Amino acid sequence: MKRHRRAVRSLESLKNAASRLALYIGASTDHLPFFDKCTDIRWLYVGVAYVEIKRRKYHWVFTERGIESREAFDCAEDLLFKVFSNITHNMASKFAASRPDKGTDFRRVMFAKQIELLGVIDCCWAARRSAEIDQILYHHHHPYRDRE
Repeated sequence: MKRHRRAVRSLESLKNAASRLALYIGASTDHLPFFDKCTDIRWLYVGVAYVEIKRRKYHWVFTERGIESREAFDCAEDLLFKVFSNITHNMASKFAASRPDKGTDFRRVMFAKQIELLGVIDCCWAARRSAEIDQILYHHHHPYRDRE
């Protein structure tokens, strides 16, 4: 039986898709990763993310202080989820920090805002991130710590 090979999206089409999605949630395109390997040495030490395609896989690469970490994905959808999980996390963190609520765990506001932002893009992404957050809170024993 002959296997069908899926088409790999180009970096340019991924960049265009990410730019459109960023507009939906009011994120600046400055928050997007580079869509090609970042070779500018100045960026390698401040924390930069970039996307590349190698061997028919999509790679999310993060470099900070000269150390590279990477994650590979089989489909563009999973890569874009990773990109926007990071972007919405940063946006939600800033949102929560600007609205401190004495007695309420910071993460409660942050996670709710992140899920809301992801839901604007794709309700499945919101549900997926919500499940990941549940893992953090309950299965890894890091529950909310609200004060009364």
